[in-house]
Amino acid sequence: MKTKQLGLAASVVLLIAALLIAFSSILALNFKKNPAPTPTPTPSNPSPSPGSTTGTISGHLIYPSSFIPPEMGVCAQKTDDLQNIICTPQIKDQKFLNGVGYQLELEAGEYYVYSYLDDQRAYYTEFVTCGLQYSCPSHAKIPVIVIAGSVQDNILPHDWYDTSPTSPPPTPTSTTAPKTSIIINPSVFKINPNIKIIPTSTPVPTMIKINPIIKISIAP
Repeated sequence: MKTKQLGLAASVVLLIAALLIAFSSILALNFKKNPAPTPTPTPSNPSPSPGSTTGTISGHLIYPSSFIPPEMGVCAQKTDDLQNIICTPQIKDQKFLNGVGYQLELEAGEYYVYSYLDDQRAYYTEFVTCGLQYSCPSHAKIPVIVIAGSVQDNILPHDWYDTSPTSPPPTPTSTTAPKTSIIINPSVFKINPNIKIIPTSTPVPTMIKINPIIKISIAP
């Protein structure tokens, strides 16, 4: 009886071992068919290219009205060469406050930035950084320094409230009337010596009283 039980137990052990071996083989085959994916590194934020010579400025736009005119745009003006101006139309995108903004790519340098509409200009000024409040005293333009590879996304040309007059045209270097030289031939007039010069109460100006008897003769 005991021999039969031992034989049955041995058979069970051998069966379990065979099943384990078969299961391991199946797992090995599946692993070869479907290897685990190789992890890919997460890309980091790219740094500016060493050869880049430009920077980017951007910001949202406003206008003192119930809407922003579609023809409004933005310009950047070199501070050392005011005739060097780069302009761009507005951009409609929900990433901007009010859904309207701009973006300019500029060479490294220093710029004044302004919005334009027809002949109106609204610069990025100290009035803007002060909060566009009535109590803000200064409308001085803020120079924006653009560095190669830089990104500045809060340059706001919003000062539509600057009522300071434009610069007057340059005045001439001299405003005095041209002097006219008068040459008198001493032989033309002969004045009677009966002329009295009476000094006035002040020492500088003098009054000349001419005797009504004056003889004038013209030399031949």
